[in-house]
Amino acid sequence: MAERSHKISERRREIKRVSQAARRAGMGHSSGVASEAEGRLHSALVGILACSPADVRSFLAVAGIGDLLERVPAERFWATFRQHYSTEAGEVDEARFAADLSIWPPVASRVAELRAGRG
Repeated sequence: MAERSHKISERRREIKRVSQAARRAGMGHSSGVASEAEGRLHSALVGILACSPADVRSFLAVAGIGDLLERVPAERFWATFRQHYSTEAGEVDEARFAADLSIWPPVASRVAELRAGRG
């Protein structure tokens, strides 16, 4: 278990590094400029990747892409993650991402705390 957690931590760091490099390079857009929605999705992904390995795995499971860390090379992680949260027209589906984020246990529990007036 500890070895798997260590491997996932290494993958997270590698994916975060590659993802940030893609962001700086304009994420592959010919114009070099990503949409604001894409920037928000990317920032959220970087924040998720900064969480513990267990939390990263739990978010990906909530999103229905639980095997993404193991299945996708670091260089393709951002593109695959972005594709998962894209509409048929290729736009970022922020509502879908927000829905997944809202039921992810670390966020859902914080929302419950705030609603109960404990935050």
